[in-house]
Formats: sequence, structure tokens, C-alpha cells
Amino acid sequence: MTKDPWLNDYFIKPLGEYGFVLKGYENSFFEKEDSGVHILVFEYAYPETPADLFQEIEGILIQDDDSQPESTYRAYLGTMWLFIPYFI
Repeated sequence: MTKDPWLNDYFIKPLGEYGFVLKGYENSFFEKEDSGVHILVFEYAYPETPADLFQEIEGILIQDDDSQPESTYRAYLGTMWLFIPYFI
């Protein structure tokens, strides 16, 4: 679904182990600033997923291991959007 294998290795597969299912991927690039954002959309079992699960997986959700801005997320009623900003 994505062209970047590192997204699978660092985000999609680890989140899948917690029951998150990837439903979509988009990439937005702002050419003037040489920056952009990867957007991953996941579904999860709601309301069965405990709220404290997000605390447990926060290390996956907001990681920054390549000197890029940290990622962020929003979850609402069984849908989670993961935003991963980058500069080139």
C-alpha cells in the first residue's frame, strides 16, 4: 500500500500486532518547503480497545529515529490517523 518499506517496518507491522488494521495511505508534499507528511489510516476495535493501550504503543506512534519531526496521531471511534512529517 505504501512505497516506503520503512513505514511497514516501523509503523504498520508493529501496530498490526496490537490489532490495528491499515485502511489507507496518502502522502502530501509541499514542494516550496521541501517537506511533507505521510498519512496512515488505521481501524481498531472500538470500544473494545482499552484507552490505556494508546499509552502502551505511544513509542511506536510518536517515534523520531531519523532526526525528522516526531509523528503524531488522533484516534476517534475506531479510526486512527497517524501523521508522519518529514523534510528532504
